[in-house]
Amino acid sequence: MVFFLFWSTKSKSGGRTSPLENGDQFKKGVFHNFDHSSNGFALTWRDLSVSLTCHNDKCFGFVKRSYIRRIVENVSGAVPPGSLVALMGPSGAGKSTILSALARRSPGGVVVTGDVRLNGRVVDDSIRKITGYMYQEDYFMTVLTVKEHLRYMARLKMDRRTTQLKREHRITTLLQVLSLTSVADSRIGGLASDGEKGILSGGEKKRLSFATACLTLPQLLFVDEPTSGLDSFTAARLVSVMKSIVLSTGASMIATIHQPSPEILAMFSSIILVAEGRLVFSGTTDEALHFFQDCGFKMSKMITEGEFLLECLATERYTDEKQSTSKLKRKIPVRKLAASFEASKYYSGIEDTIHLYEQENQLNSSDFNYKEPFWIVKLFWLIVRGILELFRNPNVQWIRIGQKLLIAWTAGVCYIGTIELDQKGVQDVQGVLFLLVTENVFAPMYAVMAVFPKEYPQFVREYRNGAYSPSAYFLSKMFVIGPGAILEAFLFTTLLYVLAGLRYELEPYLITTAFTFLCINVATSCGALFANAFSSIPVAMMYLLPVEYVSMVTSGIFMKLSSLPWMTSWLQYVSWFMYTYESMCVAQWRGVENITCPIEELRATCLLNGEEVLEHYDFSANHLIRNAVALLIFCALFQIVGFYCFVRKVKREL
Repeated sequence: MVFFLFWSTKSKSGGRTSPLENGDQFKKGVFHNFDHSSNGFALTWRDLSVSLTCHNDKCFGFVKRSYIRRIVENVSGAVPPGSLVALMGPSGAGKSTILSALARRSPGGVVVTGDVRLNGRVVDDSIRKITGYMYQEDYFMTVLTVKEHLRYMARLKMDRRTTQLKREHRITTLLQVLSLTSVADSRIGGLASDGEKGILSGGEKKRLSFATACLTLPQLLFVDEPTSGLDSFTAARLVSVMKSIVLSTGASMIATIHQPSPEILAMFSSIILVAEGRLVFSGTTDEALHFFQDCGFKMSKMITEGEFLLECLATERYTDEKQSTSKLKRKIPVRKLAASFEASKYYSGIEDTIHLYEQENQLNSSDFNYKEPFWIVKLFWLIVRGILELFRNPNVQWIRIGQKLLIAWTAGVCYIGTIELDQKGVQDVQGVLFLLVTENVFAPMYAVMAVFPKEYPQFVREYRNGAYSPSAYFLSKMFVIGPGAILEAFLFTTLLYVLAGLRYELEPYLITTAFTFLCINVATSCGALFANAFSSIPVAMMYLLPVEYVSMVTSGIFMKLSSLPWMTSWLQYVSWFMYTYESMCVAQWRGVENITCPIEELRATCLLNGEEVLEHYDFSANHLIRNAVALLIFCALFQIVGFYCFVRKVKREL
C-alpha cells in the first residue's frame, strides 16, 4: 500500500515552536487515521557494489585506455520497517552513491551489483513509483509559487483515484507541518514581481523538496543530505518531522547526513558508517562508540559523538594529540576497520536481520495498490505548467517578442515606399521574403536548442521520481514551444508585411502567414532534434551550421535552382528553406499581370508579370500543396527523430 491514509485535520501553529513540538503536531494532526496494522517496508541489501567505467586519452573519438573504478565495495545492510536510519561518512565516502543505488536511481554508465530486496522481493525499476526520493540539489521551476509547485506535482504523482479535496488537504497539511504556509504564495526563485512576498531561502527550498517527496506518502523514503545548508534549528526541526512520520506511519527512511548535532543524531534509530566505499559499522550510536573504542580510539570530552565517529573514519588521521581533538592513538586504515567490523558481533547481527526480513516479510498485492495518473493526464498538466512558465518568465517569451517586433520595425522602415510593381520592386520583394524566411528559422531554432539542456536537470529529478515519462515531457515541450513561436511569427510577419508594402490582399497575406507557421514549426522541431542528438550545444552547433547553410544555398534565394550541378541538385528537395521561399513567392507573384518595364530597356530583359518572375526563379504556382505537405513531413520527421534521440539520451545517462 503506497497511500497510507487520508489527511484529516489541519495542524495549528502559533509562533516559533521547537522541533519536537512541530513533530508531535505532525503526528497528532495528520496521521491519527493511519492503519497501524501495516507492517511497512523492510529494505535489505547484500554485497552491494557500485563501479564506473572511466575513459581517458581520447583521440578522434577513439578510446585508447579505460579502467573500472570501484566506488562502493560489498556493502550489506538493512532498513527495518518504522525506522529512521542515518547513512554517515566523510566527504567522498560513497553515501549518495549507495543511496541512489538502493533506490534504483543511479546515473547511466554506473554498474550496480548485489542483492537488494524490498520485503524479500528483488527490487526493479518499479521501486521508483512506490518510494520517495529527496535529492541533495534542489531543482524547481522558479516562476511557480510553492503551492503551485506542489499542486502540479500532486497531479503528476498522486494516485489517480485521489479526489481534488484530498489533494488540497494534503498540500495544505504539508505546508503547515513544514512551516511553509507563510511562503505558500511566493515564487520559488527568479525575478520578484508585484505582490510577491519574497523569494525562498535555501532552507525553505530544502523543506519544499521534502514536501514534494512526501506527497504520495511512500512507505520507504530515501533522503540525500536533508540538513545540508540549514541552520541547526531548521535542521533539527526537519529531522524531527522525519522521525514523526516514521513513528506515526510505520514508514522507513534512510538519509545521508554529514556531521549531525547530538540532538539530530539521537533521533535516528540506527546509523550506517561508510568510508572509501566500504562498510565500517552498522548499528546504534552507542554500539558504534563501543566498537571504535574497542578498536583503540578514545573520544575526547570536547567533541560530539558525530564528530568523533567521522574522525574515526577520516582518511587522514593524526598521531599527535595536539593535532587531533579525539586523541587518536594510532592510524588504522579503513580496510582494516571494515575487516574488524565484519569479524565483530555487530556484523553477525546485520546478517541475522537481513535473513529475518528476507524470510518473514513478503510483499502483498495491497503494497502496490497504486494507480498512477493516465499518460494523457500527465501530458495535459505538463503543458499547463509549461504555458504558465512561458508567460511568467520574461526572458523566455516577452523579450523575444519585443526583439522580433524591433527587427520587423527596423527592416520595414527601410522598405517603406520602395516596393513598386517595376523591375527594381521585384528585387525588393524578394529581399523582404528572404527576411521572412530566415528570421523565422534561425531565432526559434536556437531558442529551442537552449531549452532542453537548461531544463534537463529538472527533468532528470522528476523522471527518476516517476512523475512522468520521456514521451510526455518531450511532447509537452513541443506543445508549449509551438504557440509562443507562432505568436512571434505572426507579429513579425504582419508588421514587416504591412510596413514593407507587400500585396494588400487577403489571400497572399494568409498564404504567407500560413507558410511562416509551417516554417517555424519545422525550425523548432529541427532545434529539438539537434539539442537532443548531441552531448552539448557547441557540438550540436558544429553539425547544425553546415546543414543550415546548405539548405539556404539550395533554396533558390541566392541562385537559380536549375543552375545547380546534377550531383547536388537533389539538395533542393531536402531544404525546407526552398519550400517556404517558393510558397511565399507564389503568394506575392501569382496573378500579377503587369510589371512596369522602362521604355529604354529591351523587353526581352524585363520581367513583365508574376508568372515570369516565378519562372525566373524556377518556381511554380502549382506547388503550394506540395510544399505544405513537404513541410509537414519535415516537421513530423524532425520530431520523431528528435524524440528518439531524447529517449536514447535518457536511457544512456539514466
